[in-house]
Amino acid sequence: MPIYKYKANDKYGINFVGKMNASNTTEVIDRLKRKKIMPIKIEQVNVARASARRKEHKKAKRKNLTYRVGAQNLQKSFMNKVAINFSKVNVRDVIVFTQNLYSLKKADFNNVHALSTILQVIDNANLALIVEDILNGVEAGQNMYTIMEYYPDVFPAPYVGIIKSGELSGSLVNALEQARIYLESSNSLKTKLKSILLPNVTQFVAIILLLFAGIIFVTPQIDKIYESFGLTGKLPPATVAFTEFVSFLGNIWYIWVIAIVAVVVLLILYIRTMEGRFRFDYFKYKVPVFGQLVLMIDLRKFLNSLKLNLANGMRLQEALDLSKSVVKNTVFLSILESAKNNLIRGDNWVEPFERAEVFPSMVTEMLKMGMDTDLTEMVGKIEEYIEMDIDRKLEKTIKVLPEISYAFVGVVLVVFVIVIMVPLMEVYMGSFLFDAYLPNG
Repeated sequence: MPIYKYKANDKYGINFVGKMNASNTTEVIDRLKRKKIMPIKIEQVNVARASARRKEHKKAKRKNLTYRVGAQNLQKSFMNKVAINFSKVNVRDVIVFTQNLYSLKKADFNNVHALSTILQVIDNANLALIVEDILNGVEAGQNMYTIMEYYPDVFPAPYVGIIKSGELSGSLVNALEQARIYLESSNSLKTKLKSILLPNVTQFVAIILLLFAGIIFVTPQIDKIYESFGLTGKLPPATVAFTEFVSFLGNIWYIWVIAIVAVVVLLILYIRTMEGRFRFDYFKYKVPVFGQLVLMIDLRKFLNSLKLNLANGMRLQEALDLSKSVVKNTVFLSILESAKNNLIRGDNWVEPFERAEVFPSMVTEMLKMGMDTDLTEMVGKIEEYIEMDIDRKLEKTIKVLPEISYAFVGVVLVVFVIVIMVPLMEVYMGSFLFDAYLPNG
């Protein structure tokens, strides 16, 4: 099927260009008019030129796969796999794309016109290729989220879930704004945690390396000095014990390496089972320091999607079912599935939230209160409460993490002083020489 390039204007008279797979120009005109787009100029794209463009895209170093919409099949069929290096598309690129799409949709642009306009101003070549795929899918009658699902490294699952909720509920403009806020808040959270973790972890690793470097390189030199004065075996007991321990590990390095690899592999295999995944996800909610923060972030994403769906007139059962797509934790998903089943049976849908004993009691009480008043408004209030709680927990985490790090660093420093610095100080001050003149020295 040939490809046609067209120039058209929307109902506001704004010109834009786009491409479409069609049998002939008449089909292009009919499809554009059904979308309330007035075609100005239509021409068939030179196949050889299009082929040359595809070859240019394939020259870049690429890792993952993206999928082109099959020209001969307008259903969800993705063909002609083209590799793309997703690592070059960062969060900031996606945030800018989402903001631009939000602005154009708010100005009442249709999806084809908005994506075509954005495609002309995208600087990132890989993102441009992805947006072009989305545009082709939309022109072929697909929703945007169905194409985005093929790019999990570019569009996170919660982001796609929010877009899906907006497209299916008819509130794409609001969904785009919420998706942008989600990306910005997630990126801000990651940046804050990195700013805390990176320096402390680097400091801890550096001290560990310094300790082992001292044992491997410094201690043998000290031992030679003691030996030259006939004081073999007079090194401090702590130094001798730790040196022997490191030597023991070095002699059987292959055993503990194999043991560590085996434990990691078994753990990964267990997590891939249904029970293992459930236990691991439960552990993520209960782990000290980070557990409650992870739970609240998941809860905020769910409540945001639920509020959006309810505000657009969805029934609670449909809203719950659609809002599940923004959550990946199996514990949370099992609770939502139980809540939906309770709704089908006519039972209390909040009861699974209470029985799980994972969520704060205030959240469950407010949900029950919302069933007697305005659930949409109450979900919005819970979301505001969660936002404040996340800020509090994040602030607390920022304070606790350095303290934990300093505790570990302090222990390693004590070991370093006892094992390395004590014999060094004895050599420097010459106090060890007294042993050479003592009887039986």
